[in-house]
Amino acid sequence: MSTTLVHHASQNLKDTLRDAFLHDENTTALVIYDLISPLSRVLTDAYRIALPNGIFINFHDTETDDIMSQIEALNSGDFVALVQSTSFRLSAFRIRIELFKKKIKVAEHPHLGRMRRDDEVEHYVNALAYDKQYYHHTGHTLKNMLQTASGAVVHSGDEKLIYRGGFENPKINIGDYREMNNTGGQFPIGEVFGSF
Repeated sequence: MSTTLVHHASQNLKDTLRDAFLHDENTTALVIYDLISPLSRVLTDAYRIALPNGIFINFHDTETDDIMSQIEALNSGDFVALVQSTSFRLSAFRIRIELFKKKIKVAEHPHLGRMRRDDEVEHYVNALAYDKQYYHHTGHTLKNMLQTASGAVVHSGDEKLIYRGGFENPKINIGDYREMNNTGGQFPIGEVFGSF
């Protein structure tokens, strides 16, 4: 992958670290990664630029006990990125859930190996772009619209699918963690979703 793409990804990650995670140099950053897929290699290189003082652990070259000891050493408010071509498993230990229990901020990038073509990698990197003002305004606006909607109409060509009745409480995944129990989740972000 090109160095331009890595630098673009690093800028997107820097914006997210600053504006969504409120990460600074006073807290520890740990990146657990693999190098199996093109996208995991791009993101790992991008995190190395975005987090020059970070601790980097190659999941497949490191003993489980060593990974666990690095996780145990983390404090509340620290940051962990999981850069995974598939999904990391440490026996019964569910990494993201256990990190959330410790009040660790988590950016999980799972199943990156599914995106192998250059255009898919580029789309993913572009989807990591984070505009806090836009996401917060648009996300909360859409959530409020869904909360008050009495139904919806989906247009497809000349056909319409009509839903009558309100939505369940809509959820947002926009990098606004102020009213949430945990900070972070699966990336990329930018979703507002509701169901009937």
